[in-house]
Amino acid sequence: MPAAGFPPRAVSGIMVAAAAFAPAAARRDGRRTLRTRRARAGRVAHREDAMYDKGAAEAARNDAPPPAAQWPQRARGGVWLTDEQGRRAIAMHCAGGVFNLGFGHRELAREVADLVLEHDMGLWHTPSERRLEGERGFARILPASLDHAIFTSGGSEAFEVACKLVKRATGRRQLVSVTGGYYGALGFAMAMEDPVYGAADFAPLAGGTRRAVFGDLASLEALVDHDTAAVCVESIQVPAGVRIAPEGWFREVRRLCDRRGALLLVDEVQGGLMRTGRMWAIDHEGVVPDVLTCGKGLSGGYYPVAALAFGDTLREHALRLPMLHRASFCGSEIGARVAARVAQRYLDPALSEHVRAMGARLERGLAALRAAHPDVLAEGPRGRGLVQAVDAVDAAACARLLRECGRAGLYVKGTAISPRTVVFMPPLVIDADELDEALARFDSALARAA
Repeated sequence: MPAAGFPPRAVSGIMVAAAAFAPAAARRDGRRTLRTRRARAGRVAHREDAMYDKGAAEAARNDAPPPAAQWPQRARGGVWLTDEQGRRAIAMHCAGGVFNLGFGHRELAREVADLVLEHDMGLWHTPSERRLEGERGFARILPASLDHAIFTSGGSEAFEVACKLVKRATGRRQLVSVTGGYYGALGFAMAMEDPVYGAADFAPLAGGTRRAVFGDLASLEALVDHDTAAVCVESIQVPAGVRIAPEGWFREVRRLCDRRGALLLVDEVQGGLMRTGRMWAIDHEGVVPDVLTCGKGLSGGYYPVAALAFGDTLREHALRLPMLHRASFCGSEIGARVAARVAQRYLDPALSEHVRAMGARLERGLAALRAAHPDVLAEGPRGRGLVQAVDAVDAAACARLLRECGRAGLYVKGTAISPRTVVFMPPLVIDADELDEALARFDSALARAA
C-alpha cells in the first residue's frame, strides 16, 4: 500500500532517491526490488481506483456519504473543482482571493503566456521600463496619493518590505498590530499575528512589536507612542472569521497616527481587490493609509505577484541606499506587467456591480439558512460583498458542518482563530445560479450536521 499522504508514483520517486545513495551491490538489488515495488504500486493503485468506484456506487445506493477524493482538484474551471471521479464541488473559498477571477481564466492565461514568451523577469536591481509600465498600470487602482509600488513574490514578503520601509522612513523601532491579525508567514508578520498560528515554535521572533485589542481605540492609544513607526492592521480580518472594525474606528486610528507621528500600514491582501464591492475594503472607512499591501488576487491565479504601495513622501526612503530589500524575484518585469493586466480587469464597473449584487444575494441566503437551522448556526452572516461568515453554535458543530459541506460538494473554509466560523469567499465571477446551488448544498450540509 502507498505510504500515508503519498500517491504510488510519489512513493516510487522517494525509493529512487534513496537507492541513489546506496552501495553498488545494494543498488543492483535495489533496482530489482524497485521494479517489483513499482509494479506492485501500479497494481495497488488500480485496485484502489476500482474500490473507490465500487465504494461510490454503494454509497449512492445507500444514501451514504461518498468516499473522500484523493485528488479533489484534478480539474478546475470558473468556480468549480472536479475530482478524479468526475464529482464537482463549488468553490466558496478561493485561496484567500488568489482566484478572484475564477479558476482557469483562459484569456488571462494567454496574456501571461505571451508576456513570458516576450521577455524574462529581468534584473531585479536594475531600472526597467517594463517594470515602470507595470507600476503605472497597477497605480490606476490605487488611492490617489499612493502612486508608487514595489512588487514582490507574495503577500508575506510585501508586508515584510512594508515594515522595513516604515521603520526606515520614521527612524522608529516599534510596530503596533492588533489581536486576531494575520499578515503572512515571515519575520515581522509572524511576530505580530495571532498566536494561534504557532509563531512561538520559531522564537525568538522579530522584536519591537506590540499588540493592541482590535477595535478598541483606548487599547491602541496606550501603545502608540514616540517610538511607534506604524500601526499595522488588516482592512477586514478575514482569517479571524471576517471581523469588521466598529464604525469610525479606522478614522480614529488615522487621527491617532497623525497626532503621534506614526504611519498607518493597511493589509489588503484578502479584503482588497473588489472583494467587498469596492476596490479596497478600507475605502468603506473613508481612510487612506500611508502604506497598502496586496497580493493573491493580483496574480490572476497564474503568476505569483504581490505589492506594497506608498506615496511620494516614502519613495525617497524606498530608493535610499543601502537597498531596502534584496530578493531575486522581487521586482520581476513579468510580475509587474501581470499586475497591471489584472488591475485593468478590476477597473471594470460591471465587476463592482456584480460583486455587490452577488454579495447581497449571499448574505440574504445565509440569513435565511441561519433562521432555518438554529440548532446548528448561532450568529451571522457578517461581512461585506463576497466575503461573508456564519458561526455555528460551538466548535464541534462547526467541525461536523465543515465535514458535511465537503460531502455535499461545497468547498468552504473554517478558521483557526475562530473555530466556530465558516467563511464564504467565492471567486468574484460566481453567477446567481451557481450561488443558489452553493446555498442549496449548504442547506443540505446543515440538515446532516444537526
